[in-house]
Formats: sequence, C-alpha cells, structure tokens
Amino acid sequence: MGMILDENIKAENLSERIVILIKKAMMEGELKPGDNLPSEQELAVSLGVGKSSVREAIKMLQVLGIVEIKQGRKTKIRKKIGGDMLTPLLFEFILQQSPNKELYEFRIMFEVSASELAMQKATTEDKQNLKKEYEGFVEKHKLGVATVEDDIKFHEMIVEITRNEFVIKIGKTVFELFKGPLLNSQKYSSEIACEDHRKIVEVFCEDVPNYSKLREAIYDSLNTYIKVLDIE
Repeated sequence: MGMILDENIKAENLSERIVILIKKAMMEGELKPGDNLPSEQELAVSLGVGKSSVREAIKMLQVLGIVEIKQGRKTKIRKKIGGDMLTPLLFEFILQQSPNKELYEFRIMFEVSASELAMQKATTEDKQNLKKEYEGFVEKHKLGVATVEDDIKFHEMIVEITRNEFVIKIGKTVFELFKGPLLNSQKYSSEIACEDHRKIVEVFCEDVPNYSKLREAIYDSLNTYIKVLDIE
C-alpha cells in the first residue's frame, strides 16, 4: 500500500491524520473489507511517522469497530461492524444537542422514505411478522408492561424490511436518539402508540401498495410526538 501522509489533512494529531488516510484508502478501494493492514513498522516507514503514532491510530480504528486485532496475527479490516459496536454518528448527534424539533423533523423525513422502501420490498412473511410485532405490543399494553423500547422495536422492524444496510444503520441511530426524550417524557402513552401502529400495519399489509395512505399513517403517528416531546 503506497500511502503517503498528506500534509493538507486537518487533524488534531498524527494519529488522527493516519486514521483519515486509512479511511481515504478504504473509500478509494486501495484497502478493502477483509484486507490485512501493513504492519506497524511498514506503516511507520511508508508514512514517515513513529510507530507509537501508528499504534495509536490502529487502536482508534479498533474502538470504532473498523479493524480487529488478534494476538500474533496481522490487523485486519472488518468485513462488517458488529451490532454491539458503539456508533460514532450517534455520539456526534448527542454532543450536538439539537432541539427536539430538529430531531422530529429529521425522523419524519427519514421514516416516510424508509417505510415506502420497506413497503416496496415487503414479502408476505414480512407483513405477517409485522402484524405479530404489533399484536405483541398490544398484549403488553393490556398487561401494563409496554415500553418505549417495544414501541421503537416496531418501527425498527419496518426499517429492517428495506434490507438496505445504510437505511437500517441510520434508522437505528435515529430511533436511539428518540429513545431518551421519550423515556423522559411524562406524556408518553402506549395506548396512543397502539392505535398509531394499528393504522400503519393496516396500510402496510394491504395487497396493493398505497404510498399516500402510508405517508398519512406515518404522519399521524409521528404527530403524536409533538405533544409528547413538547415541540412547539
């Protein structure tokens, strides 16, 4: 790998610049998922930096879930980030501390598009599973044990039906951000959520896709959160 440290890269320190350079090599196809990284010594020589900077950069990539390090083996670029890894994008959104109104607007924009894609791809089995998820939520509500997490799981299932990894990962980040404000709200109602889910399921599971009715059902569902999140 013929990488040369770019002096124009803006970063706090050498380690961050190395991380950015490796990211660039991955984006341009010079490094691919499953590839072994050059050794620390090889990277240090090719980049003209110390091994300590390379070692720190690799540790940063490991924390991000980009590479895996095994004793006695070369460092390898992961083929897929594990579901249990921390999402840097989520922390970036949290630190940004945007008002609930912006989060709400983003969720509407995202969820309408994602749900339309899911409807387009949904199989009979997908629709049956979504109905079961809704029915399970209703049962939990009747028992008084329905939670915000159960509510969010319903919406995550729709996003997963898209079978689009980009959509799924962004969706889980959006829902995770929504979880905090909902848990802290005294106005959340699982009864209202049940009714909102019912409307979405009925439209989503129709034999002939009706995107306008789906959009209407989602808007009705998400408009509930205007009061729950005290959005003006």
